[in-house]
Amino acid sequence: MFYGGGLWKEDTVCECDTDGKHPEELSYYVHRINRQYEKLRVLELQQYDLTASQFDVLFWIFRRQDRDKLETMQKDIERYFRISNPSVSGIISRLEQKGYVVRTRSEQDRRIWYIRPTEKARGIQKSLWEAHLETEDRLRREYGETAYRDLLAGLNRLLALLTEEIKEESTC
Repeated sequence: MFYGGGLWKEDTVCECDTDGKHPEELSYYVHRINRQYEKLRVLELQQYDLTASQFDVLFWIFRRQDRDKLETMQKDIERYFRISNPSVSGIISRLEQKGYVVRTRSEQDRRIWYIRPTEKARGIQKSLWEAHLETEDRLRREYGETAYRDLLAGLNRLLALLTEEIKEESTC
């Protein structure tokens, strides 16, 4: 792989991939870590026929309904995950086709559709969550508790810095 002009070229092997040396660029590591983590999640979720995005949305709906006692509309998902209407529509449609969610019309306002998990989704909720936590726990153990907390704190700081940078750039 090599990095050039903001695009990753997947079919090229960089000598840094084969000799154990990596460029001293944040973008390289962020990209590679994201790709590897997504591959890990794909393996974790394939037995349930779920993508990482579908898992994230489904569990967010569970949390809103179970813990927060809130109904979920598509607009809520768009806002929380900061993704477009068509992207959310696709995720919800696929979850619906797989039998994990249903859309239910509001009795108070017929224009509103709520998205609710099905019994099928409830049936795998615990095992899905346990698989997710096991992956997190395995990484935490391998990394070490203190180092893992420091890593999360550093990533949180990096996210805040990048978010602030974007805000500054967009106000110009």
